[in-house]
Amino acid sequence: MDEGKKSIEPEAVEKMGFLSRIAGIFFEPRKVFNFLNNKPSWFPAFILILVISIIVAQIILPQSLLLQKEIVSQIPQLSSAPPEVLDKIAEVDTAKRINSAVGEILKNLIGIFLLTSLVYFFCNIILGGDSRYKKVLSVVTYASFVPILGAVLKTPLIIVKNSADIQTSLALLMPEGDVTKIRYLLLSFVDIFSIWEIILIALGLTVLYKFTKGKAYTASLISWLVLAIFGIGLSVLGMSISGVPISW
Repeated sequence: MDEGKKSIEPEAVEKMGFLSRIAGIFFEPRKVFNFLNNKPSWFPAFILILVISIIVAQIILPQSLLLQKEIVSQIPQLSSAPPEVLDKIAEVDTAKRINSAVGEILKNLIGIFLLTSLVYFFCNIILGGDSRYKKVLSVVTYASFVPILGAVLKTPLIIVKNSADIQTSLALLMPEGDVTKIRYLLLSFVDIFSIWEIILIALGLTVLYKFTKGKAYTASLISWLVLAIFGIGLSVLGMSISGVPISW
């Protein structure tokens, strides 16, 4: 009977194509993770994530620059600057479009590989599991389509409101314009799509490592928290270097 299962399983895995896996991560993620456990694959999905991220970033670039202008205007040295100086920050040009595209590539590259490394370290070293890095990378990459979906869904709202500060996180509890406060940054990471991503990664870990749900959720959540703290630290550091006043 076991031999029969082994002969059927590879055939079932073969039937799941790339587009089926993309759709499946939202509707039948366990099936996708079972496929990736047998045939790990991350690069095509990663490229698609980059393409979608860059397109979204280009579409909302005017609104992103307006938010950047708002943040920069809080720098004491620029508080008395002529309006045209600040207006120039919000002007869209080729250089800013290129910088935006490069920024999206680096953000996704660092984010996905850092999260994968954290999950792999926690599961293999701390919890004593046994799986390959490529398999963990595949799970994290496909789970990353969830925040990408969130970015796509928020794009029309950003355009309609002409503001990049559109939240699906606990940052909604903060007054508008508090983007330079540390508690705003913390709350902005507690996002419905981030929670969904954490759940998906945990599900993937139960498939790769045969962990209990408790172990899988612990590994996924702690890894994500470390990544979130890293991201908040970079944001605070960047604003500090730029001279933007930061408060709790």
